[in-house]
Amino acid sequence: MNKDLLIAQEENQSVFNAIYKKTIKQLLNRLLTERDNDRIYTLLGFCYKKNNKLNKAISYFEKAVMLNQESFSAFYQMGLCGLKLNKTCVAVNSFIKAIQSNPTNPYAVLNLGISHELCEEPDMAFMIYERLIETTPDFLPAYEKKAELFIKMSHYSDAIPLLNNMIKRNPNHTGAYEKLGNCYKKLGKTTFASRCFRKVLTTNASEEICGKAIRELKQISSRQERKFQLC
Repeated sequence: MNKDLLIAQEENQSVFNAIYKKTIKQLLNRLLTERDNDRIYTLLGFCYKKNNKLNKAISYFEKAVMLNQESFSAFYQMGLCGLKLNKTCVAVNSFIKAIQSNPTNPYAVLNLGISHELCEEPDMAFMIYERLIETTPDFLPAYEKKAELFIKMSHYSDAIPLLNNMIKRNPNHTGAYEKLGNCYKKLGKTTFASRCFRKVLTTNASEEICGKAIRELKQISSRQERKFQLC
């Protein structure tokens, strides 16, 4: 990453941290007179989450849901904290409650699947991703997570149709082309792999991802040359 860009990002983060700290102080003052306001506890949890104080954040989200058992935001944010801390039970339970509060939110369902992956329950994760694809066919993250799970299990042929579906819906999806190229490479289908890595270079891919694609293309080309020489 460009050094100047990294410095700028660090400076911006420092500014945001200062804002969140100031907001936390204001919200704590409000609690002195509004102890039964679940929204304040949720906002406090969110601010602590942004400052990377995840356990503290969870404690405030828990207070929020004690006051409001239908608070989607508190349950969802608590689930995200659970994922970051690898507290899978917290994550699973929180996302289930979030879905019960708002069944139409696809991100809550997606993160429930991710939580089951972390619990080493791939069958449950597969079922959740498949259901999400059926009910929300234009929600590309569901295809991607299911494909990634197949790739993790070395089921490359099963991942390919999912990645192709993503590309049909978004012809410039960098991640889909990159993963598709790796799948074809693993299956020894170097011609298809090359096409995918070249496609990566036509999307709005980052400099790092473009660099990886170029290296993959060079490796494939080198192997093909060696194979030709042996013949």
